[in-house]
Amino acid sequence: MRDVFLSYLSNSFRRWNIILLMVLCCVVFQSCHKKVFKTKQDLLAYVMEEKHEFTKHRQVNGVDFVLTYRPTDLLVAQEIQIGQEQNQIEKLRDKYSRYMYFNLSMSYKNREVLTAALRDRSKYQHVLKNLAFNMRDKIKIYNEEGETFPVADCIFPRMYDLDGKNTLLLVVKRDEQLLKNNSFKITLKDIGLYTGEVTFKVPSKAILQQPSLSFEL
Repeated sequence: MRDVFLSYLSNSFRRWNIILLMVLCCVVFQSCHKKVFKTKQDLLAYVMEEKHEFTKHRQVNGVDFVLTYRPTDLLVAQEIQIGQEQNQIEKLRDKYSRYMYFNLSMSYKNREVLTAALRDRSKYQHVLKNLAFNMRDKIKIYNEEGETFPVADCIFPRMYDLDGKNTLLLVVKRDEQLLKNNSFKITLKDIGLYTGEVTFKVPSKAILQQPSLSFEL
């Protein structure tokens, strides 16, 4: 009787181990699964939804700040041609995956912050100078351990209020030390808008498991 009972316990233990293993595999698969989209429009729409954590929004003193991560394949899609061979696509992916790209937009009442500053000429010149020349010094990037990382490039195209916001393209070198924790922070010092320091918390998982394009050309 004792042997039968021990055998039952052993079989039950094995069954529970198998069930737990299957559950664990399912969780791992879901966590590693990456979204794949057929069009740039679908990928961009997905990225812009804040619940997916690629876009972060802050409003301070009436100024709207929006930080959006641009997945590697959006950059690749800008260069590919119809009929491009797969190995060329992979070369472009390798090129752009070495860096992380973020759009940082700023607006006030659905207008460019520069337009909002026009009434005060000295304020306008101060904000414009910061946007055009000083943003690499105004932006701080650091991980959970307090290590800081530089902005590799900061591009400020003038749109003259065509889309209602001033937008910067931030280029940050992809660094394992930056992505090794659960998240990292991107902080923007006040550029003359009286907002104080504005901080965005970016989950590393979103970058590591970023969505891609199928490139069905």
